Amino acid sequence: MTNIITKIRQILNETAQDGFDIFTFETSRVFNLTESLIITVDTVIVNDIEVAESGNWSYNATTNKLTFEDDYTFTASSSIEIYYSYYSNYSDTEIRNYIKSAIYSLTTYGYKTFVLTGSGSNTVNPEPTQEEENLIALIASILMRPNNTNIRMPDLSISQAGKVLNTEEKISRAVAAFKKTQSTHGLFYIA
Repeated sequence: MTNIITKIRQILNETAQDGFDIFTFETSRVFNLTESLIITVDTVIVNDIEVAESGNWSYNATTNKLTFEDDYTFTASSSIEIYYSYYSNYSDTEIRNYIKSAIYSLTTYGYKTFVLTGSGSNTVNPEPTQEEENLIALIASILMRPNNTNIRMPDLSISQAGKVLNTEEKISRAVAAFKKTQSTHGLFYIA
């Protein structure tokens, strides 16, 4: 799943971005971060001094809040800077759900049956080839952004000119074109 998630993020240009929030300490030791899809909290600075996470603060991804421990001492009107990386639109969990739908589409459109196993159904069996990962990523990308008319990958491409296709038609044509070209793994276009 991790490889496919990375490919989808590349297709959709959903790469990690840097963000930061600045707060002034008043009474609460809890700070709600602006962005909701935080990957990691990279640096916390209080009054121009970097504060290590261990024993000083923690970040809870579920609540999207950074909390300073009771033992950490603030002075009145302390300035708190929190630097983090985040995704703009999709969490890994959301992308996994689109991948699962893409895998089911491969069976529906007669390509191949993959089974999801493991913790949280996050392992794909049989293990897809690189080209099959690309196809799964392509289909998931279509499901995520059905109005996207041009999607490019190293060995797969979907380019829609003229007639606008609905999501099911795009997926059907992508699978059919992939089946035709799987021996050459060449670039293919859906028109």
